[in-house]
Amino acid sequence: KISVVITLNNNSIQLEQSDNGIGFEVDQINHPKKDNTGFGLCIIRERVHLLGGTLKAQSNEKSKGISYRVLIPLSEERKSNGN
Repeated sequence: KISVVITLNNNSIQLEQSDNGIGFEVDQINHPKKDNTGFGLCIIRERVHLLGGTLKAQSNEKSKGISYRVLIPLSEERKSNGN
């Protein structure tokens, strides 16, 4: 089961995702394993960083899924263009 909530306000876009999957070690976001496990979220983190945003991930137990929050600030140019 997965839940995705996207919120747009005047200053930022926020994406919150959580699931009840198998979970994983959150540290994999910063250090993918040699078998490329965690590589997808590592790429997402880098793209969020390029947009000046933040990615926070939390996994309480390996078998309890994961949740993460992406926050991307809107620049004045994006606000005026509607992008």
